[in-house]
Amino acid sequence: MSLRRALLTAVATTFVVFGLAGCSLLPLPGLQAAPNKPAVGECWDATTAQASAWADWKGDSATNCSATHTLYTFAIGEVKGMTKTNWSASGSPTALDASIAAKASATCTPALKKFLPTLTWKQQLVSTYFFVPSESEWKSGARWVRCDVGLFALGTTLAQSNFEPLPSDITVLTSGVKTQPKRYDLCLNSSAPVSQSGPFDDPSAVRADCRESPVWTLSSRGYFTEAKGAPYPSDSASNSRIAAVCAKDATGPNQVWVAYAPTASEWAAGDREIECWVGDGTTGSGQDV
Repeated sequence: MSLRRALLTAVATTFVVFGLAGCSLLPLPGLQAAPNKPAVGECWDATTAQASAWADWKGDSATNCSATHTLYTFAIGEVKGMTKTNWSASGSPTALDASIAAKASATCTPALKKFLPTLTWKQQLVSTYFFVPSESEWKSGARWVRCDVGLFALGTTLAQSNFEPLPSDITVLTSGVKTQPKRYDLCLNSSAPVSQSGPFDDPSAVRADCRESPVWTLSSRGYFTEAKGAPYPSDSASNSRIAAVCAKDATGPNQVWVAYAPTASEWAAGDREIECWVGDGTTGSGQDV
């Protein structure tokens, strides 16, 4: 799983592929920056919007982990080899320069694998963030990167996310990711009929507990095999490849599969991922009528 600043990697698409088992249908996140270098094991309180919007930490100092908190520092890394005297992107003083962001993320990725070795790409309720020193600290030579983990709350929409408070003992989370994997998978409940709307098409759809028969389940993923630089595929070529990846996921008579694929700009940047979802038309409020 790659680390990200955004609350959710946007799944913008130019086409969506629907598939109904037994049928065929194809058109388819202040105050002042913390003055000291943070440490592994510290706990922090922030909203999802703050955590996503801050390149450097602008919240309060670390809090006692027995108090309410939403972020936990699982690693401290270092941005090496950067000679820029400031970290902000050109024309955007609150955003990280892309090359610095890439290196900061890269320092957290291996640490995340050690912290949560069994974390899978489906466990998207677990969210990761990184923070760098304040601009003034950066100019003074500070190059640390704070790597944090948070947990999205069930019952919240993708657009208006909230954090679930983290346990005082972080091993409750780390062990839960391993022993109760479906608890941290991404599923959604939607009121729209599954044969008419994909999981991301209903703005009122909420994160659901995958252990409790959700309407939509993130089921699998695959990839286009074209190399970077290859032309954007036609709809017919895309649909054929997507169907080969996702159609097998819908096994019940009332199940629908839906696929999300790269936009033309994402394709040009090298994105080749196909994400498959399965909707159950007999479950919850998303029944067909």
